[in-house]
Amino acid sequence: MDQQNPMNSALWTPDELHSISAAYLAGHSLDAKQQAQAINGIQIDSRRVTAGDLFVPLRAPWAERDGHQFIHNAIARGASAYLCADESYRSGQSIYVQDTFKGLNALARLAVKRSKNATRIALTGSSGKTTLRHWLGQMLSNQGRYHASEGSFNNHLGVPLTLARMPRETTLGTFEVGTNHVGEIAPLSRLIEPQLAIVLNVLPVHIGHFPNFEALVREKLSITEGINSGLLLCPEAFSDVVQPRSGLQIQTFGTSRAADFVIDFHPDGQSFEINDRTTPRSASIIGKAPAVGSTYQETAAVALIIGRLLNHPLDECISALGHASLPGGRGRVIDVAGITIIDDSYNANPVSMRAALERLARTYAKRRVAVLGEMYELGDLADQAHEDASRWASQADDVLLIGSQFAPHVRNTQYRYLPTVDDLDLNHFVAGLETGDAILVKGSNGVFWKSNWVDRLVAAIEAR
Repeated sequence: MDQQNPMNSALWTPDELHSISAAYLAGHSLDAKQQAQAINGIQIDSRRVTAGDLFVPLRAPWAERDGHQFIHNAIARGASAYLCADESYRSGQSIYVQDTFKGLNALARLAVKRSKNATRIALTGSSGKTTLRHWLGQMLSNQGRYHASEGSFNNHLGVPLTLARMPRETTLGTFEVGTNHVGEIAPLSRLIEPQLAIVLNVLPVHIGHFPNFEALVREKLSITEGINSGLLLCPEAFSDVVQPRSGLQIQTFGTSRAADFVIDFHPDGQSFEINDRTTPRSASIIGKAPAVGSTYQETAAVALIIGRLLNHPLDECISALGHASLPGGRGRVIDVAGITIIDDSYNANPVSMRAALERLARTYAKRRVAVLGEMYELGDLADQAHEDASRWASQADDVLLIGSQFAPHVRNTQYRYLPTVDDLDLNHFVAGLETGDAILVKGSNGVFWKSNWVDRLVAAIEAR
């Protein structure tokens, strides 16, 4: 899938950059040196610049440090050009703009305008949206020129950056949209202008900055704001919250018989059947998630529904989904020296925590070890959520709880507790592992993921 532009055609031509500078960014004409160079990629981090990139130096409040300070680094790494909002940094390679953040958004808008043949999907949800986007890429990328968000580029920076990187030949694009504050999703949806919007789920997570759960539901459903003429697919339970308007169709999924796509989940934790009630004669779609767990079942079912809505061959979608992989940190299984690691370290909420522990319980192993990090942004629900997680963990043979929110909920003497993951002696922990053990690593992003703890765990096991 396209995060940069691997084909021979330039991502942005000199003529396009000139038109952006003059018409969109209130900038100045490009000089002769710059007009001879095309742009093959876009970066907002100078450390990631490669030859032929456009560097966009951001300032506060969009960056902790003024990106203009790193223009020389970007040029040294091969940047062909850079946006510039500071007279003192202008050169023959600069495109002068009044505001570099607005400049990035202008590139995003023009990318949408020029991709006339592209179907754009905007997807949001409280949990599983990156996995859904990842599986859609593996299901649909052979159907045309596919472009999608990189990693979890789903915020006020990631969405315009992903759009600005969209090649003109794109036929299908998938864009994640996230939020943890009121009013964030609608502007991003208006930037994407999707023909299909997906709300995967709405859970009481990242709710700390919302007055109540109902406000969070409304925020997720505001992903319809960018639809001029298209479809929203959402859980049946929330369909009544959507404000009907001209040009917007609504279809629903869920276990309720009132849903347009009724899903029956098999107790094996992977298989499911979808009853498509949108056709004159109801049709069944039988699928299987690539991994065991109720959350994976639901995400896989929604992926196949999307394939159906896009009129892609369902047999090909089902086959591709059955062989799909999990993205890093979202439940990917790592086998190292006879030990199984379930790497679910990217993030956590009460629903995904319970599903991960149920998956661990289903995993064949000599001994099951749960290494659980605390869950962030739960507001008033935090105490109960950590009490519940402590209780669910009792099905594991060994439990290590990490983070102050777990401190009041160490249920018995078999549980171990540490205030932070840095307090864990990794070599001592690894020395206690045996061939045949299975380890679940699950916690909010700042506990394990940001410190690459699973990579360090793997390295320590290999080195022992």
